Amino acid sequence: MSMEENERLQLISLIEERIGQLHTELAERELEADIDQLEPDEPQVDPGLSISGPVNKKVFSDHQAELAQLIRSRKWFESESAGYCEQCDDEIPIARLKAVLDTRLCIACAEKFDS
Repeated sequence: MSMEENERLQLISLIEERIGQLHTELAERELEADIDQLEPDEPQVDPGLSISGPVNKKVFSDHQAELAQLIRSRKWFESESAGYCEQCDDEIPIARLKAVLDTRLCIACAEKFDS
């Protein structure tokens, strides 16, 4: 049983919505970084006393990685192999695809890789 066209379109729509959210968040973080660099009158905080810089860089990096994966997933959902596990070729349940938009593995194969 293959993925229904309306399910495929719904998943692509969810991916595009998340891609839009990530673009917005990344743009906001870039703007915040630019503003921080333009405010020389602000007292300088000892980087050893603050974790916000490294945390922001990590979040930014994670968002960029998620964005790249979602773009690849959107292309995958437009292909004939969409909805089938890349490891075992079993059909991935639609609920899993909705919950983990960037997955290409069924639960059994994902658990193998996580252990």
